[in-house]
Amino acid sequence: MIIIHELLHNLGFFHMQSAYERYNYVRINWANIRQGSAHNFYRMQRSQVNLLGLPYEYQSCMHYSTHAFSINGQPTIVATRSFSGTMGHMVYVTHWDWVRLRRHYNCPGAWNERDMQELKEEVDRTRPLMYSSLPQTEAVDKEIESTL
Repeated sequence: MIIIHELLHNLGFFHMQSAYERYNYVRINWANIRQGSAHNFYRMQRSQVNLLGLPYEYQSCMHYSTHAFSINGQPTIVATRSFSGTMGHMVYVTHWDWVRLRRHYNCPGAWNERDMQELKEEVDRTRPLMYSSLPQTEAVDKEIESTL
């Protein structure tokens, strides 16, 4: 999954929590961030990060986890809205991640509700295949449970 995360950077994407609108969705705990790592949490200007008419997504593969770059084991990112699942998981690419990529490059069907629904169904159908290829650990099991 890290490969796809880095590939999305190469294709022009920033981290989800860098979005200009982030303060509507998360709080950054600057005091918990490891020295020299604060740049990873900078908010971009509206002109630099565009959500492309799609929702802010806590579970995006482009979102950091709650404890990313923590100096003290305390959360560096806290959701300000209720959501289920793991923030910034690295188990699979969400359907919204794929839609964002399609919209970014104005691919056919990227703005069509029917095509977006078909993409969601495809991601939901193939997600178990991604889980079956992962090494089974307690952490992975909890990640899988939280996304089902």
